[in-house]
Amino acid sequence: TAPQRDATDRRMRAVPMPCRPGQADVAAGRTLGQLFGAEWPAQPQAARRTPAQPVNLGRVDWPAQNGQGMATSAGLVDAQGKPLRAKVLCASTQALVAPVEAAAMKGSYRAATFDGAAGTGVALVTWRVGEPPRKP
Repeated sequence: TAPQRDATDRRMRAVPMPCRPGQADVAAGRTLGQLFGAEWPAQPQAARRTPAQPVNLGRVDWPAQNGQGMATSAGLVDAQGKPLRAKVLCASTQALVAPVEAAAMKGSYRAATFDGAAGTGVALVTWRVGEPPRKP
């Protein structure tokens, strides 16, 4: 399994992300390292790490008649918090892939940090589309 879904963990480059029951493996078992390749520089050794995180996500263009769906995306985020690339890893339906990737690219992010210094990292996001908002 993935190391706690922490994309700042160096092992995440070589571990396929497991999908939830009922979701298709859109990434076809490829690892984050395979999906992002040379665009994702090696993370520095660091005692303290924080993964890239979404601050404000784009809206998923998903017509109401399509019902509910869920997807997990990985977004490559640079040291300034700008999304460089987004890939859906798992989805309840293939029809969610393009809308979720587009929404992820419209989002704003907090960059990953390594001992307090910002760096390029991966933001993992679970999208629940067509569901009522969850109570905190």
